[in-house]
Amino acid sequence: MKKTFIIAASFLYISFYAQKQDTLQVKNIDAVTISGKKKMLLERKADRLIFNVEASIASQGMDGAETLANVPMLKVDDNLGNISITGKSSINVMINGRMLNLSGTALINYLKTIRSENIAKIEVITTPPAKYEAQGNSGLINIVLKKNPNLGWSGSVNTGLNQRTYFSGNVNGMLNYQNEKLSLSLKTGYLDGAKRSVENYMILGTSQNYSRSVRKDMWNELTPNLNISYKLNKNSEIGMEYIYAHEKSGMDIINETQNISSDSVENLLTNTFHREKNPTHTLSVYYDLKLDSLGKKLSFAGNFFKNNSDTNVKFSTLRQSDNSIQDVKTTSIVAPQVFSLQSDLELPFLELSKRG
Repeated sequence: MKKTFIIAASFLYISFYAQKQDTLQVKNIDAVTISGKKKMLLERKADRLIFNVEASIASQGMDGAETLANVPMLKVDDNLGNISITGKSSINVMINGRMLNLSGTALINYLKTIRSENIAKIEVITTPPAKYEAQGNSGLINIVLKKNPNLGWSGSVNTGLNQRTYFSGNVNGMLNYQNEKLSLSLKTGYLDGAKRSVENYMILGTSQNYSRSVRKDMWNELTPNLNISYKLNKNSEIGMEYIYAHEKSGMDIINETQNISSDSVENLLTNTFHREKNPTHTLSVYYDLKLDSLGKKLSFAGNFFKNNSDTNVKFSTLRQSDNSIQDVKTTSIVAPQVFSLQSDLELPFLELSKRG
């Protein structure tokens, strides 16, 4: 829809110019000089790699997850809901320097609500600064969004469909409002899909074991989030972000196993039923105060995280030799809550020029 609008606008502009060109005087121009510094696609700093999305033609017209896949050192797997940095055991993702308390497919679904046209650059931080908690061999990905120069309302909707053995699809929407002081953004993403996999294996020896599993993985996610910021004055700003991620996942597995020994043959048929609900709530509030024009800043932040994980697993095994059935059922409920407060003081200084 967005591309259609741009083409139509260009057509109107060309038509208007064609109607007016008969009344305009034609002047010859000897030369035109365009000055300006073009941004490099990649920039290397001591602790990070910077990918300038604005300078990447290949990254235009994509969502945030697809844009990350174009960044060197990053690998994005939509099916597994995994984002990784080469050489790092774990990663955290930030938006404009603020941590996202999302992971897995919920994080992928959130990134799909961001359009590449709204991303200025992506920073792959291989050596995180001291202000972030060190968690082993971890890295950071900081997505820096463009500042919206347009006041008023704006929005977008996009969708994707995928037909394999099972149908899957996603819908993402965004609605923004901005004036001189207030900035409000409402994003939501919905994902529904399934996939099928088949696994066969055999073990040969004194006894023989043959197994075949047909597995269906299902997932359903809704990820709305609200972001509000307000400029108290030119040096201070307050804001909040609320993210709700409602994840449902499941597996249906049918396994046929045959065990052959020297004196017997045993056939087993096992049905596995696995269902998990994982709703999470993340609330962050902050206050930023700029102390001077050099970048000195004082920040206060409060975070609340709540997760209610409910997992049900049931195994039902039929032994065909005597038609006996064995059922095993497990239930797991985990409901952690985390509160945190953080204060940061940044004191960058200008480097003294070297004497000649």
